[in-house]
Amino acid sequence: MHPLSKHILIFSFFIASLWDIRSRTIPDLTHILILAAGVLNLVTGGISIWEAFSSLLIMTGASILLTLTIDSIGGGDLKMISSTAFACGLYSSIQALLLSFLLAGAYILIGKSLKKLKGDDAIPLAPFLSAGYIVALFANI
Repeated sequence: MHPLSKHILIFSFFIASLWDIRSRTIPDLTHILILAAGVLNLVTGGISIWEAFSSLLIMTGASILLTLTIDSIGGGDLKMISSTAFACGLYSSIQALLLSFLLAGAYILIGKSLKKLKGDDAIPLAPFLSAGYIVALFANI
């Protein structure tokens, strides 16, 4: 991945995480920036057009199914997962998403065991998605 693409992604993740923590929403600007990083990655040869669009379709479909069955992922989270899949590819996205859900699950378990979270408390997912993708970007998993 082109270094500028990584910087744009990290900046976008930072904005999305802060915004999601404060307001439980993710601004559309972050998704646009993530898509711009994906286009830059395409133009510089970091990802093929086939991989970018197939990743986008597969991860969007999986996210929609997850949202419909569990009803715990918001629209901003879904857009973040989809746009980042376009930018990073399917393999990195699957790895990052699994890590993100593991981190979020650990946070929830610890929060409930310390009685800081109740059963129906919502948590912002963007910080966990951001962490998962940052690890995937730099660890090349």
